[in-house]
Amino acid sequence: MFLSRPGEELSMHVERVENNYRLLKEKKGMGEAIDRMVDKLLREEGMLKYYDFINRMVGDAIKLHDEGKKNKYFQVYVGNEDEVFKNVKYNDINKEHSIISSY
Repeated sequence: MFLSRPGEELSMHVERVENNYRLLKEKKGMGEAIDRMVDKLLREEGMLKYYDFINRMVGDAIKLHDEGKKNKYFQVYVGNEDEVFKNVKYNDINKEHSIISSY
């Protein structure tokens, strides 16, 4: 089991993020705003055929934004006491998750 922060399972965090993203798209017009941005960008670049692909990528980026939290050093940093992490030591550099998530 991976943690997102102390006391919060990563899988639950990801589920909440996905639900909030869905609600923002459905109830707050975020879906239409993203559609307009993707359409405008691709139309200007003459790449409209990639619309569906790019639109899916936006959703995937939201879903995967914390994937780097599976970093063993980050897990120790947030207090994951799983046996697998017992001899792992973190520092200010290796505890980061955002760089890994961006890849």
